[in-house]
Amino acid sequence: MKKAIFAALSLLAFASCTNDSVVNAPAAVAIEFGDSFVEIKTRAAIDPSITTATIDAFDVWGFMNAPTGVVFNGDRVSKGADGWKYDNLQYWTPNNSYYFAAVAPVDDSNITVDASGMCTDGLGKITFTNAAGTCDLLYATKDVTTGDVIADKPEAVKLQFAHLLSKVKFTFTNGFPNPYTTVKVSNVCITNAPKAGEINLAQSGWYANNAWTITEEGATINFGDIDTTNGFAQGDSAASEYERFTIPAAESRSYTITFDVELIHGDQTADVITKTVELSGVEFKIGKSYNLKADITPKNLGLTPIEFEVVVEDWVPAASDVTVM
Repeated sequence: MKKAIFAALSLLAFASCTNDSVVNAPAAVAIEFGDSFVEIKTRAAIDPSITTATIDAFDVWGFMNAPTGVVFNGDRVSKGADGWKYDNLQYWTPNNSYYFAAVAPVDDSNITVDASGMCTDGLGKITFTNAAGTCDLLYATKDVTTGDVIADKPEAVKLQFAHLLSKVKFTFTNGFPNPYTTVKVSNVCITNAPKAGEINLAQSGWYANNAWTITEEGATINFGDIDTTNGFAQGDSAASEYERFTIPAAESRSYTITFDVELIHGDQTADVITKTVELSGVEFKIGKSYNLKADITPKNLGLTPIEFEVVVEDWVPAASDVTVM
């Protein structure tokens, strides 16, 4: 697991190039950032994830040889028409090791980065508030070692971002036996998700399954509605209107899920039922996307079945016999 997670957050290897124009003295060649991309991309319903296509800025920290050799300190890097740019250019120097770490999105009040513990294993501590489940959180690292010569045009630092949260959506299936019963589901919520947490990216082994420490409880995450225009027919499935994010947590945690179910027979609403479900035994892991599925059936909704009691009346003799011949 450690190897897999580390690989997901490691960045593409830096390939230095040399030609006849290189010099041995420190060269004024600017450090540039290449086409940064996001590792995990999934699309369903309305997905608030930052993707390779939508990322437009990140903050970068970096140092040379040791944490005291500061090169970048939360500098903003933004994407423009001619690529990734930042103010206060920094330059490559020969025979040195560089360590970069980056975080996105930027300017979000829910994200606080403490880089005081910066080291070669990672950036430092990130504290995060999951107020509504709508803010993604990305992290990337890159190590570069320069040789005794610097090329005229060194390769840009390519950052591969990975997600630090878990992503969740819901899918409901109409499991009613009556083909004339359609279902509408609305107001899908997790009412007791982790609200705030912290993850120490400078700590050895932080990429273990339960790297997050939850510091505050009680977030309500709203996933919207499920096809409330026409409903969905017997055997059909529909996804929640939105996908949301949650702070990863161990399987020992339980979650309360609520939603409303409208049952429709033909064109008539039969009932609107508010359902509460306790979800337990599920571990939400870093960088994983989860689809929570539920079958809407009479039994699951606690409905009382319509039953029939049959009585056949005894024959009642007619008033008189009828002569036919």
